[in-house]
Amino acid sequence: MTDEVKGYLAALISCISVAFGFVGMKVMMDYATALTAQSMFFLMGALLSLGILFFMRGHVRLQSLKRNWGFYSLVCLLMIYTATTTFLSIDLIGPGPVAFVNQLGIVFAVLLGTLVFGERFRWLDGLGGLIAVLGAVCMTYAPLESMKAGVLLVASGALVLSFHNLIIKRHSAEIDKMELLFVRALTTFLAVALLATATGEMQRPPLWLIPVGALTSLFGFLAVNFFRYMALGYIDMGKESMLRVISPLVVTVISFVLFHTIPDTAEVYGSVLILLGVSLILFRPLFQPYATVSQAGR
Repeated sequence: MTDEVKGYLAALISCISVAFGFVGMKVMMDYATALTAQSMFFLMGALLSLGILFFMRGHVRLQSLKRNWGFYSLVCLLMIYTATTTFLSIDLIGPGPVAFVNQLGIVFAVLLGTLVFGERFRWLDGLGGLIAVLGAVCMTYAPLESMKAGVLLVASGALVLSFHNLIIKRHSAEIDKMELLFVRALTTFLAVALLATATGEMQRPPLWLIPVGALTSLFGFLAVNFFRYMALGYIDMGKESMLRVISPLVVTVISFVLFHTIPDTAEVYGSVLILLGVSLILFRPLFQPYATVSQAGR
C-alpha cells in the first residue's frame, strides 16, 4: 500500500468519524445546553487521550510539552474557535446543513495549499471534488432566513480549520499526534467550562448522557483528528479537504437509522453525486499502484 493510498484511507476514516460526531453532538445538545455539551465533549476527549497516552507509554512526557508549548498553544487557540462555532451552528441549523457548509473548507484548503505549498491537482481530482460538493448542495441546501447566522459561523470556523491544517501539514513529521490531542482537549475543556460557568450556561447533564458524550468524543474528536493528522502527512491539504464532502451523506444515513429521518429526493440525488465524486478522487491512487506493478512485470 502506497503512502498516498494510506493518506486517502485515513482521510476517509476521518470524514466518516466527523459525521458520527455531528450526530452525537446534536443528541447531546437536545438534553443539555450547547456549552455544557461542549464541556462534556472535550472533557471526555481529554480523559480518553490521556488514557491512550498512559497505555502506550505509561506517562506523559513533560519535556515534550514544555518544548512544544508555543506550537500547541497556537493550535489550541485555532481549534477552540472552530469547535465553538461548530457546536453553536449545530445548535442553530442542525448537523446536516453544518456538514454541507463545512465544504467551504475545500476552497480555503485549495487556496492555502496552492499559495503555501505549491500543490497542484489533476483534472480528475478537481472534477470529483466539484461533483461531490454539488451533491452536498443538493442534500442540505435550505434557503431559510434563520440559517444566516449558522452559515456565517460554520464558514468562519472552516477558514480557521484550514489555517490549523496548514500548520499541521507543515509540522506533520515533528508532532506527537496523541499528545497534541490531549493538550487540545484539555485546554478547550477548561476554556469552555469557564465560559459556561461565567454565563450561567453550565448545568448537570443526565447520567445516561455521559457514555453518549464519551462515544461522541471518541469518534468526533479523537478519530477525526488523529486520522486527519495522519492524512495530512501523506497527501495534499486540498485533496484531504475534498474527501470531507462524504460527511453529509454519512450524516443522512445515521440520522435515518437513529431518528428515522427519511431522506427526500434531493438528498438521494446528492448522495449519488457525492459517491460519484469521491470515487473519481479515489480512482487513481487506489488503482494506479496495481497498474504500475503490472507494467513493471512485463
